[in-house]
Amino acid sequence: MRDLPNDNVRVFVVWEPVLVTDVEPPSNRELQRVSDTRAQQFWDKAAAVSRAVSPPIVAPGQDVTRRRYRTSGDRLWDTIAVYPAGAAWEDKPPVPIYTGGPVVNVASDLRKTLRDAIDHPMLVE
Repeated sequence: MRDLPNDNVRVFVVWEPVLVTDVEPPSNRELQRVSDTRAQQFWDKAAAVSRAVSPPIVAPGQDVTRRRYRTSGDRLWDTIAVYPAGAAWEDKPPVPIYTGGPVVNVASDLRKTLRDAIDHPMLVE
């Protein structure tokens, strides 16, 4: 986020239980990992957001060889999805312009995708 000073970037971090030990919302220490004011963080105990955004991410290619996302049953986890400016949820979720994961492994790809989207907004609208 430090590399992207543009105010038009919004980040939604959704924490959900994946492991047996994930029984409570993230601690303040965990929440501090994402401290940028453009980010909002949520605890989704039922993993409803994950289940909702999963189909358009998983369906287009089952990118198993590059592991551009992680799944656990019908849920995504440790996955980034970038949506174009103006993307709206209607009867189904929008298709992201980028997915990647695990998060720690795709930081440089994510930076490039976001820079391209900011520098060339017509490409993603």
